[in-house]
Amino acid sequence: MKNTREFLERLVNDKGFAKKFEGVKDLENLKKVAGGEGYDINLAEYKKIQAEATELSDEKLESASGGVNWNKVQGDINGGMQTVFGTLASAIGGATQVAGQIASIAALFKK
Repeated sequence: MKNTREFLERLVNDKGFAKKFEGVKDLENLKKVAGGEGYDINLAEYKKIQAEATELSDEKLESASGGVNWNKVQGDINGGMQTVFGTLASAIGGATQVAGQIASIAALFKK
């Protein structure tokens, strides 16, 4: 099975995949749907990824974004992972709907 990091990466990059999670309302249901897609996701791994995201250097962030204003993104990181996922989805060309879905899924990890 694929891990939480792989799940989040696909969620950001694949609009069709993200749509499969639109009706998910809790972490257990998220784990069930993700499991059906071949992902074994867990809260501990999500928290580790979240901590790593706040440690990214400006250089790494700029390289990943293709030139996004990282002063704004750094403020977003301080505001929480929901905003970061939304910004990353926007930076890689994701639609507003995908960004909202990612934020909803990120919120499930915090419940």
